[in-house]
Parts: sequence; structure tokens; C-alpha cells
Amino acid sequence: MTDTTPMGPNVKALLSERWAQLMTDRAGHAGGEFGKVAAVAARMAENNGANLKSDMREAFEWVKAAIAAVRSAPDCMFTTDEEIAGEIVRRIKEKRRA
Repeated sequence: MTDTTPMGPNVKALLSERWAQLMTDRAGHAGGEFGKVAAVAARMAENNGANLKSDMREAFEWVKAAIAAVRSAPDCMFTTDEEIAGEIVRRIKEKRRA
């Protein structure tokens, strides 16, 4: 995955999950949908939204590293970034339900 690679729905979903987690953690809000909304509002209020861009860049770099780590595993059964991202998102949602 590169900066110019088009992102499919699973990669976008993983990016969104990580971005929301970063903002929620940094804004000091609880999780859940309301917590995410409050975190976005708080981060937008800081530095006229400049933090949103840096948070998104950090989330993007994390997604690239996560996909690369899975792909480099010797027993990796996935062939595309979309498949890898989809599995990570599935596991995040599964963990959230537990």
C-alpha cells in the first residue's frame, strides 16, 4: 500500500477505526459513537482542526504498517490489502462485541 494506491472499502474502514481511536484517546473521551463525535469536536477545536490532519496521517501510516506486518508473516493467507484490512476490521468488531 502506498500513498497513491486507491483504497477499497475495507482499507477505508480500517483507517476510520484507527483514526477514531487516536482521536478518542487524545481527546480523553470514552468510546462508543457519542465518544467519537465528542472526540472529533474536541480535536477540531484545537488548532483550528490542524490536529485532524496529523491524526489522519498517523492513522494512515499505522494502517500501512499493519498491512505490511500481516503480509510479511510466513503463513499469510491473504493476497490483497483489502483482504488483510477486512480481516483486521472483522477482528476489531468481534473484540468490541465481546
